[in-house]
Amino acid sequence: MIPINDKSVGYLFSLEKNTKLKSSKKPALRPAVKQGDKIKIGKVGQIHDDIVPDAPEKTRGFVTPEGNFLNRPEASKWLKENQPDIYACLSEEGKRELHSEDLIEVGKKEEI
Repeated sequence: MIPINDKSVGYLFSLEKNTKLKSSKKPALRPAVKQGDKIKIGKVGQIHDDIVPDAPEKTRGFVTPEGNFLNRPEASKWLKENQPDIYACLSEEGKRELHSEDLIEVGKKEEI
């Protein structure tokens, strides 16, 4: 298992031939909650409830390395276009609407 913590901000995982995940210098999407004109940004490895417990579904999304807020479907599309190795590891639901738990699960797929 690859631990996900503050030090992994700015990193995601890419898939090697043997399905072992390794750290790469690709930027990570971070979970975020939009509240009015403000965005609360979580850390890599956090889920939306860690940021704002019980936040309405429509306020949950992700922030790109450039600081752009994306809703769940937009975040999935962003991964497909910018980090296809990560996108390929997502569940079918994650490929439609990204959830913070999906990114955590990708990190757990490393074979030892």
